[in-house]
Amino acid sequence: MGRPHVHSRRLIVNAILYQARTGCQWRYLPSEFPPRSTVNDCFVAWREDGTWDTVHQRLHNAARTQSGHDPGPGAAVIDAQSVPNAGRAEEVGYDAGKKIRGRKRHIIVDSLGLLIAVLVTSAYVSDIAGGHQLLRKARLTNSMLGIVRADSGYQGLAKRAERLRLKIVIVKNPSRNTFIPVKHRWIVERSLAWLSAYRRLGKRDLEHTTIAAETWIKVASIAMMLARLHPTPNSPQAITWARLW
Repeated sequence: MGRPHVHSRRLIVNAILYQARTGCQWRYLPSEFPPRSTVNDCFVAWREDGTWDTVHQRLHNAARTQSGHDPGPGAAVIDAQSVPNAGRAEEVGYDAGKKIRGRKRHIIVDSLGLLIAVLVTSAYVSDIAGGHQLLRKARLTNSMLGIVRADSGYQGLAKRAERLRLKIVIVKNPSRNTFIPVKHRWIVERSLAWLSAYRRLGKRDLEHTTIAAETWIKVASIAMMLARLHPTPNSPQAITWARLW
């Protein structure tokens, strides 16, 4: 049976969600949470055994069902965001187009803006190379996915996508002189803004490894889906969702 848990799993999850939302250092976790070493150990263990992935997938299916959609998305939108890194980190590079040294967050979201898959790489990695890896990850858990919308930076991804039974649809900006929200593309841009509201993510990548960076993005996504599924007026997650929505 193993040893009984000393600390409530719910408190540990709440501590991790708090960390994602506030971005505080581990040693500054409020005293009502379990010790920081326990919280961090669980965060890592659940990453290694696939718990975060399982929870994320189940919440994603539930959130889509609650909104009147099929559990598995048929269409998605892909994009990438380059952010500077803070301190020493693995897999850091320079994005010449954005003039940013750091990492690149590749995400694919459904029509509701909910995260399907995430990949964090060096900022040097092109949108096409990163996008191909991301599509492979998305395909593993989304057999119904068929159409992926993207901007012109993903023009060269079409052939690779076909091998995954996916069709890339390029959505172009109708005007180069003025800002106009582009149909479909604004969905993924809004999702990136939602994620950036979580201070652990923010405008910098604070993680030493890319796998840790990916996991924190999943945790933030989990928090948003929990707020969507079970909104509580006074909860930080519900307030965040209401503001972002």
